[in-house]
Amino acid sequence: MTDSFRVLFNEMPQSAVLIGSDQKIKDVNKAFKVRFENSVEKLKGESTDNLMLQPRNKSLRRSFRTLTLKSLEIDEGTVVLLKKSSAKASPKGKEYFLRTLAEHIPGNDFALVNPNLDITVAKGRAFMTYGCKRQRLEGYNLKNILRPSSMDDFLLLFNTALKGESVFDTVSVHSREYELEFVPVYDDSGDVEIVLFICRDVTIQKQALVEKNRAEKLQLTRNILRSIAHEVRNPLTNIGLACDELSEECSEIGEANMFLEIISRNTKRIDILISEIMQSTKSQGLVTKRCSIHELMQGVENIISDRVKLTDIRFTSKSSCPDVAVEVDEEKLTMALGNIAINALEAVTGKNGRVALRSRISKDKVVFSITDNGVGMDKATLAKIFDPFHTGKSKGMGLGLTGALNIIKSHNAEIKVESTPGKGSVFYVFIDILEQ
Repeated sequence: MTDSFRVLFNEMPQSAVLIGSDQKIKDVNKAFKVRFENSVEKLKGESTDNLMLQPRNKSLRRSFRTLTLKSLEIDEGTVVLLKKSSAKASPKGKEYFLRTLAEHIPGNDFALVNPNLDITVAKGRAFMTYGCKRQRLEGYNLKNILRPSSMDDFLLLFNTALKGESVFDTVSVHSREYELEFVPVYDDSGDVEIVLFICRDVTIQKQALVEKNRAEKLQLTRNILRSIAHEVRNPLTNIGLACDELSEECSEIGEANMFLEIISRNTKRIDILISEIMQSTKSQGLVTKRCSIHELMQGVENIISDRVKLTDIRFTSKSSCPDVAVEVDEEKLTMALGNIAINALEAVTGKNGRVALRSRISKDKVVFSITDNGVGMDKATLAKIFDPFHTGKSKGMGLGLTGALNIIKSHNAEIKVESTPGKGSVFYVFIDILEQ
């Protein structure tokens, strides 16, 4: 339990109990201790099933379940608010309770919305996922601040919560991921009185999960390839030695030498392919040095210059920070950026094709961007572009972007991709600026 939540929980005017995932009592607040002062400490660790409580100066014991007024799931467990000893909780008390519970969860924007769609309590820009840019939400009706199309999307889930069912949803807005939650809140009669709407920005968590899965997949690929390379290279060595022996024995037979040369040449080709596969998936050893952005961009242009000349694609290169320095392995990073640029060129079709290489400063990083107006990618393709052997081309092994990612990660740099089917893609590479 965090210190901030402990203070809020303890100072609530209503009697409250914190229950763990094992359905046993973890803690009770100050108001609870005052009301049920007899044997309070013995309650911790007790199950709530069949639990009987005796209020101070009262002879009648009541079951925990009949005293329960409200409950809300939080990270620490479940907070249960008990009914007051006399009249039911006032609207002001409920508001305080719900505000307290929602506000203690860091990073969450929330709003309490009644059945008339009035916002009674709010924190942050809770409805930004529905296109609402307002900072202040309390006192407004949703019909007056949401567009009709957004209103329809909201009501689809809100009405489900009004029927007593908690609803979860995920949405993407401007390259960020959000989780939405609609929680029904009941009155003393058991009817849904209000809905707690919570909006969580989970972009960082999802990115971390993607990176973790990608790293695990890459490590598994490395292990498999090592085994394959070992098993293939042993017979390749034997084939090569046998060819050398036969070439001496059959030196006077013209056709035999021709076939032996074919075998030898293709054996070496297989060995080169295995080396390329291993190189693209292994951790990169870097030889770093001070390098200017101009030098890196010039290197990328040299790599793709021949390909550009053979097409009608318009390639442009521009930097707003050519003299800024970074500490990198120039050869490897140029190769990584070059592979991304080559993929951009191959994604473009037609005479109006464009590819642009740009660099700029963003805070303490240099941002390289490679933009094309090619075929673009859907979400399913975008999720696999760095996977080994994944390719949409008729030729190639699908290792170019895998190798590029490996090199970029070895520099403790970051790569992001945005793409729209039919409109093109943008690759961003973020590298730390060298301290002067």
